[in-house]
Amino acid sequence: MKGKIFSISLIRAIGCLAVIVLHVSGPLLHHSESLSNEWWLGYFFNSMTRFSVPIFVMASGALILTRLKDESNINFISFYKKRASKIMPALIFWSIFYILLQIFQHKLYNFTDIYEFFIPRFINGNIYFHLWYFYMILGLYLVAPYLSRLVKNLKSITLRNYILLGFALVSCFKLSSYYVGNENIFFFVNSIIYIPYFLMGALIYKSREKLIKYKFIGLIISVFSWITLQFLSFLLFPYLNNNSPLIMSDYLNPFVIFMSIGIFIYLINFEDSKSFYFNKIIEIISKFSIGIYLIHPCIMISYRFVGISALKIGSISGIVLTTFLVLFTSIIFCFTLSKNKYLTNIIQT
Repeated sequence: MKGKIFSISLIRAIGCLAVIVLHVSGPLLHHSESLSNEWWLGYFFNSMTRFSVPIFVMASGALILTRLKDESNINFISFYKKRASKIMPALIFWSIFYILLQIFQHKLYNFTDIYEFFIPRFINGNIYFHLWYFYMILGLYLVAPYLSRLVKNLKSITLRNYILLGFALVSCFKLSSYYVGNENIFFFVNSIIYIPYFLMGALIYKSREKLIKYKFIGLIISVFSWITLQFLSFLLFPYLNNNSPLIMSDYLNPFVIFMSIGIFIYLINFEDSKSFYFNKIIEIISKFSIGIYLIHPCIMISYRFVGISALKIGSISGIVLTTFLVLFTSIIFCFTLSKNKYLTNIIQT
């Protein structure tokens, strides 16, 4: 892999691993007594991996928007057909899969129950707890050709200022949802509030050579932001109660924004490792990153049935073991499905 392409693969692989850690550690946070040792263990890993989804969005922006900006005349129909042919098979299949799973889990055996349970979830694109990402990215694809014009025509400093203003506005909007109750929003609105991440990915990728000297500064900013999240969550807990970890670790919390951008700047100029095996592992995880993202909740449920989960084991070793097993099993499933020419479309986009 060439250096710059490898960096995107690395970002995807790390983002994929971080998503699994995020979801594996989540039950410790949500089902343990507040501020207990188990709660802090869950929050430690949960907050540490909050950069996961943002760097996925930025990686998409880096690839899609920078490619589109180089086209003199964008064929909108061709672009939409290409993106739809990649994302829609996976989106439809896994939406139906997780609908059926929840019908079984929640014993929704009559039409009224099914209607009342799923209609709000269809509206906000949250059919299952992780599928919101796909409905959100679908909206970003719709506006990508227009956003690429901004990347092409605006000076970097002007684009940066617009992005920072966008982050400020969407951060205020998203964090206010915890108080005014506008969290159940139409999924396309959810797409709009992630536009700053989408554009930031393109801006950083376009300016990556200039940012090499700021690589470790990005890492320092990221670590400092994460530590600040830990401190503020403890400091503000008496005032925010159970909303404290939700508000402080929201993907659009300013400190999560800084953490995500810092990580992206740090990783964007990585080149191939000298280790063949390391490069191969990164390549495999990156190749199946979408499939792993889609299938890993089902794998987590399966392991939970046999007593393997961070909540059941209740220690760092439980998080590490469960994460490894979920990742490894998800890769095996994705590899197996990829051998079928019809099923490969539901795990790769």
